[in-house]
Amino acid sequence: MKKKILIIVAVCLILGLTALYLFHPGRKYKKAVAAFENGSYEDAMTGFSAVSEYRDSQQYISYLTYLKQYENGEYEAAETGFESLGSFRDSSDLAAECVRRQQVLSYEKAQGLLTAQNYGEAASIFSMLGDYAEAPDYTVYCKAMEAFSDGRYHDAHEMFLTIPKFLDASGWAAASLEMEQETFYRAAMEAFEAEAYEQARSLFQRAAGYEDAALYINYIDGLLAFNEEKYTAAATAFGSVSGFRDAAEMARLSTERQLSVQYQSAVRLFKAGNYDEALPAFDSISGYADSEDYIHYMNAMNALSEERYPEAIKELRELGTFLDSKSQADQAEEQYHSTLYNAALAAFEDENDEDALHLFTELGEYRDAASYAAYTSGRLAVQRKDYLEANIYFESVPDFLDSAEQAVSAHAAYNEQQYTLARSLFDDGDLAGAREGFLRAENYLDAASYVPYIDGKNALLTEDYWTAEKSFAGLGDFLDSRELAAYSTEQLKPIRYEMALSALDAGSYETALSGFEQLPGYLEADQYAAYTRVLQTAYVGDYLDAIEMVKSLNGFLDSELLAVYFKARQAEADQRYEDALELYGTIDSFRDSSIRTERLPDMILDRDFDAIAERLTERKWWNQALENEVSSMLVRKYRLSNTTMPLRFISLADTMLEAGDFEHSYRLIQLVAQQDERATSKLDDIQYLYALTAMEAHQPEQAEWMLSELADAGYPGAEETLETCLEMLEAEARENGDEERAESYRRRLEMKKDDGEKNAEGLLVIDPALYNIPGADIVREEYHLLRDKLRTIINEAGKTADNGMTPDIYIAGENEEHKDNSGSAVTEKSISSRAESAGDNQISPDASAETENEPASEAD
Repeated sequence: MKKKILIIVAVCLILGLTALYLFHPGRKYKKAVAAFENGSYEDAMTGFSAVSEYRDSQQYISYLTYLKQYENGEYEAAETGFESLGSFRDSSDLAAECVRRQQVLSYEKAQGLLTAQNYGEAASIFSMLGDYAEAPDYTVYCKAMEAFSDGRYHDAHEMFLTIPKFLDASGWAAASLEMEQETFYRAAMEAFEAEAYEQARSLFQRAAGYEDAALYINYIDGLLAFNEEKYTAAATAFGSVSGFRDAAEMARLSTERQLSVQYQSAVRLFKAGNYDEALPAFDSISGYADSEDYIHYMNAMNALSEERYPEAIKELRELGTFLDSKSQADQAEEQYHSTLYNAALAAFEDENDEDALHLFTELGEYRDAASYAAYTSGRLAVQRKDYLEANIYFESVPDFLDSAEQAVSAHAAYNEQQYTLARSLFDDGDLAGAREGFLRAENYLDAASYVPYIDGKNALLTEDYWTAEKSFAGLGDFLDSRELAAYSTEQLKPIRYEMALSALDAGSYETALSGFEQLPGYLEADQYAAYTRVLQTAYVGDYLDAIEMVKSLNGFLDSELLAVYFKARQAEADQRYEDALELYGTIDSFRDSSIRTERLPDMILDRDFDAIAERLTERKWWNQALENEVSSMLVRKYRLSNTTMPLRFISLADTMLEAGDFEHSYRLIQLVAQQDERATSKLDDIQYLYALTAMEAHQPEQAEWMLSELADAGYPGAEETLETCLEMLEAEARENGDEERAESYRRRLEMKKDDGEKNAEGLLVIDPALYNIPGADIVREEYHLLRDKLRTIINEAGKTADNGMTPDIYIAGENEEHKDNSGSAVTEKSISSRAESAGDNQISPDASAETENEPASEAD
């Protein structure tokens, strides 16, 4: 009996616990949330209503109520409801959408009223829309159209001008202005015809810009000024509209009258002898009539009164026949020059040449004073035995007195003087001084032959056979010039030959060829010339022509080897390195063949690597065939250095990582790690970088599993960064009202902290503010604990971290190319294979980067 009772109690207990589980509000809440997420809003409403007091069920009920209003087009009521929910789910976005839809309806209604020309009501609705779409411009447009319809053209014009590029506002603005201006213009024309100029001017101003209103305004200004005898103002006004009516003639007449008045006043002052007042009066109208002549005449008279004859004469001569200017100038000039001329002749006759020269020079062109001045200068030069200068002066006045004879005499004396001096110096062995003297003696006797002869002799003394040959070559039989020229040429042959050979050895083919061509028949100069032409052709890269030209050398020197060498160089230029390698092998000791042979394998390796690298950096080409090529390339090594291919691929992976291509950088490092253990650590580096990038993008839930795996593996800094990640997740859960999830993160965090604080040395944690990452300000505001926890191993800007990565590589940025479909900057799919492979450093096939338009089987 007791056993039966115990069984019944146990059954009841089990049934009670089952009922408690089945009817617990949390279970109903989760079921309602699931229905909501699946779009089953009626089921969700029923579910949330059953647990309306549990968590945020009441908010979900309200949300669904307002959503139904929204779907029924009750946008105003729905807007108020969604705004009351604040930041619950996407309530703020839906509230904004309600506002937008109301605006769209009002906007369309207002446009319909505008089309129906109901401008006032349309303007009222557009005005209430505020800054929505083009509502502000439509408001102004409708008001302007209403004003135009009412005949308020001025108001319409002002309003249309505020929206010149909107619809056809510019055209209506012009039409409004034209309508307004036309009214005033007609009234102005009536007043003008009635000679009511003041009234007409005022009306034309109101019509400014219409037809020729502006021209009438200036024309009327001219008429008013002319009638008041204000000729200057009248001329200015008429001149501004010279092409209008008779404005040009009126402007001319106004100017003429003004100038005439001023001119008559100045003439009266002149005739009265009042030069002090007459001068400024004429100066003010200097371009009118003969005012300029009056000015110069009065200046000349003032100069005469002060005995400033040169100045007075100049002024009077320039006046020509004005008044008595000519006679006044003649009298003044004759009086001034006559006295100077007589004094100069007296000094000349007395052979007082210095004084005579001074006076004749001052007389200038008076009578024959200039000739006397030149002749006197020649006599003074002869006295100094400066025959060259004397000759120049006498030749300048050949027909004056006996200047022609004096010039010939001075020139002959100069040449004889210089030749005699030069011969004396030549005989004394002063060749340099003699040469200068013969040059000055010009063609006197045989002076012209002595100059190059001396040059040749000096060149022989220094064994400068080049200069000697050139100098003696043109002297013929002068002294022993012919023998010296032949001697110089003979001395130069071996020098020319050796110079050509040296130029050939130095690779100066043009110089060498020129030298050999100057020695026809000498030793092997002709063969060397042909050989040089071949090398010159090859030097510019024309190996094919060079190969053909080699045939004509008939085995001269190393021409047969050159043919093979040129073929190899042509193959190398075409990047046919394998062919070049084979050809160089047949002439291994010729020229730089052995050096090029050593370099070619590396060039082949570089060529093949560059081809693969180009495709690696183009994501659309990543496929299995390319991976096979990379794997094959990794085992190849350079011959000329210790650089291995894995290091080049690691460098390429770093470059891809810097460009933000985490996916393919990771895959490439995986391939390299199979051949070189140095790449293995970079796999963890990239995974850690993914985690940091996810945290900086406010996606700590994606970083958590990566950091957990790295922390378990003992990756430097991962443990502390994981704590920061958990703090962020806890804060995020609390902000979203998920206390259960937040508590879970808090417990995990406390468990880690109980293990003790981690040593900060060697941490690889990055402060977002350090690198100006987008969103860094939000991180600091929302997760202030992050600021206290983050550490950096960077002791100075740009210092390389312990794991070999530089700080700029850690920052992924916000590049859209590297985000998955959810907008995340970290692709969990690309790293998940690290956890799935359980230590195997291979990325799963799911992480393939083939594009949807390219089949995975495409190899190249």
